[in-house]
Amino acid sequence: MKIIQNINILALGAESCGRFAVFSDDKIFISKNFGNLLQDDNFKNYKKAVLKQIKIKKPDVILTDLHPLYVSTVLGEELSNKYKIQHIKIQHHLAHIFSAIGDKLCCPEYNECQPELIEGFQSTETTRDSSTPLRSAQNDSNNFRLDIKYSLPNTFYGIASDGTGLGFDGNIWGGEVFKFLQEIPHNKKTRGFKNNLKIEALRQSFDYAQDDIQNYKIERIGSLEEQTMLGGDLAVKEPARMLISILNKFLPKEKIYENVKKHYSKNEFELLYNQLQQNFNCQTTTSTGRILDAVSVLLDFAKNERKSKHESIKILEKNSAIPHKLAPKITFDKDYNRYILQTTPLFEYLLKNINKNKKRLAATAQLYLAQGFLEIINKNSNNQNSKIFFAGGIANNQIMSSYLENNNVYTSKKVPRGDEGLAFGQIIYCLSNYIN
Repeated sequence: MKIIQNINILALGAESCGRFAVFSDDKIFISKNFGNLLQDDNFKNYKKAVLKQIKIKKPDVILTDLHPLYVSTVLGEELSNKYKIQHIKIQHHLAHIFSAIGDKLCCPEYNECQPELIEGFQSTETTRDSSTPLRSAQNDSNNFRLDIKYSLPNTFYGIASDGTGLGFDGNIWGGEVFKFLQEIPHNKKTRGFKNNLKIEALRQSFDYAQDDIQNYKIERIGSLEEQTMLGGDLAVKEPARMLISILNKFLPKEKIYENVKKHYSKNEFELLYNQLQQNFNCQTTTSTGRILDAVSVLLDFAKNERKSKHESIKILEKNSAIPHKLAPKITFDKDYNRYILQTTPLFEYLLKNINKNKKRLAATAQLYLAQGFLEIINKNSNNQNSKIFFAGGIANNQIMSSYLENNNVYTSKKVPRGDEGLAFGQIIYCLSNYIN
């Protein structure tokens, strides 16, 4: 990757994990984790640190998530307007994948990288006030330098697997497979942001991937089957809602209730079932997290509640044994021009074998998804040695990540794989796509 000078970037990261990042003088600096920004005190401390950073060194561009309602995105809009700074919104899962790419591209700098202009980004933990970013929890430093010796191939692939992220179609994504093809950039008269870079070009559609403002053409070549989040975000807090909507695809009403009656009374179930039939306050999703949540509840490993992020998935992984062999079912959707890893057949299999060893079933479900993601890429690529990156919060799942790593898929080693590494990924995405 090129040495890039005189460009300063501020990335505000995700909402669920208040961690921003700065690019300056060919280095990336990641702040401490301020916590969930929906909590007022966390957001107050996060905003204070961000404003302090802008005063130290005004950025040329601010990067945020694509979701317009994230508090970090709203803050980015406000700062962009106030300080007249270019604002670019980056799709959540693309940022995750480029975080893994950046993990490969960048070398960590431990005690030698403490520029005076980036206050508070020390690689030591001597200061612990709320406005001072600290080191990454995953490695010994939160400072990274671009490695100019490494370059990406002209074509590579990315698997993004997590719980929630707004897609370009307005639905909730979280089980996605992308293909990246390097384009020949236009207007390479000067090094820096392309002259035709405009916020308006980042349309709410994948059509924008065809524009010449980007160095890479991006194709969404695959995803998980679309399932319904019954009650929208309530399906995150109550995973049995996901289970109801999935089972509704192949079971009669009475059978569905048999599998969720420990979580809902008859009257509660009736209300939820009617809501599903009317498609009232329901959201379409391809989220890996929501599928594994539902598996964990179905197999009785997790309760119908969420006390912490990915809680039920961690419980599922902890209670996994040797998996059964279950070939992923993949179809091709001509309307959307992408492969679909079907998840409903997985639940049919689990129910059919529900009285067998549930720990083996738990492992089977996780492996089914990992195998399916890789198979989608193999169906698309003629090169068995294609470069592939696996990213997102579910990349922390050892069953899935181990399988993919054993098949030459790269996962982050230095940068956190979940939302903690999102701001870092936003910067790498920007540098890779919008900088000549």
